[in-house]
Amino acid sequence: RTFAEQLAEISRSAADAERTRQDERSASRGRRLSSWAARHVKPWLADVRASCGKAAAGGKVECEWASGELWGCGREAIAELTRQLREGLVGLGFARVEWWRGPSVGWSAAPGGCVAAASTCERGRAFGSWGFSARVRVSWDAASAAAARRCSTGGRGPTGS
Repeated sequence: RTFAEQLAEISRSAADAERTRQDERSASRGRRLSSWAARHVKPWLADVRASCGKAAAGGKVECEWASGELWGCGREAIAELTRQLREGLVGLGFARVEWWRGPSVGWSAAPGGCVAAASTCERGRAFGSWGFSARVRVSWDAASAAAARRCSTGGRGPTGS
């Protein structure tokens, strides 16, 4: 083989190796991001269940829940938080899930939260720090809620009598 052919093969091999390293770094970053989001979403979903349980015990068929502010998020982190929270809420089997998208949009069926960029004057946050806050309103079917209460009390009704 000629020197030019050998050089071209070495170049291709180096480019392939770099592409593989980039793919591995990207996959590792995705796994870390997914794990980070899960650490936030898991307790959020437990909190949603508890809030809705209290509301259902009071005879309500709707509940609002808010995550509070989470600062230091980027666009990818916000997308992952939203995706995992949406999937978790779907898994809880609510009849309707609405997302608060801020005062300019209001309640929406489209998943998402309120994203805010902090200025240097706002609560001492550094310029360019992104925050995320999810607020959802969920509802469930009254008949299925009553059946769930009966099942959880062994068919004796919500008070166990």
